[in-house]
Parts: sequence; C-alpha cells; structure tokens
Amino acid sequence: MRKCPHERIQYCPLYVAAHCAGLPTCIGRDLEDGCDVQQGKRDYGALVAKLSKVNSGIIEECADGEWRANRDAQRARNMRAAGLH
Repeated sequence: MRKCPHERIQYCPLYVAAHCAGLPTCIGRDLEDGCDVQQGKRDYGALVAKLSKVNSGIIEECADGEWRANRDAQRARNMRAAGLH
C-alpha cells in the first residue's frame, strides 16, 4: 500500500511511532518534508509490518482509537438524522 489510509493523522501508527525513539516510522530524516509514505518514498504496508514486529501495541491502540472515533461520529450522525440531537 503506497498511500497512508488514515484520514486523521493521530490514528496512524507510524506517525505515533515517530514520537518514540527507535521505532519504524513514516517520517524521514527531514521532518519538514512530512510523511514519506504520502510522498511515495516508502511503502505503508512494509513499515507497519516492521513496526508490528517491534511494538504491535501501538498498532492495536491506534486501530482501537480510530474505530471508537468512527463509531462515535456515526452515532452522532444517526442522532442528528433522527432529530434526537
């Protein structure tokens, strides 16, 4: 996968890993360039696989947080559509 699948950066495990020393991340040496995956310099799937071997907890926490945020957003949309909120 060449492109980061995360709409919101806080749920990207590679971005979260960038804040921890020594973990595989999508941020290159030049921090101002941003995400190497978005620029096509690195492969998202390969980096996540590498991160999974070192610290799978970050991946699980990000996935859970993203799932919860999507669930809450859908619940809010449903409430608005039903005229309850």
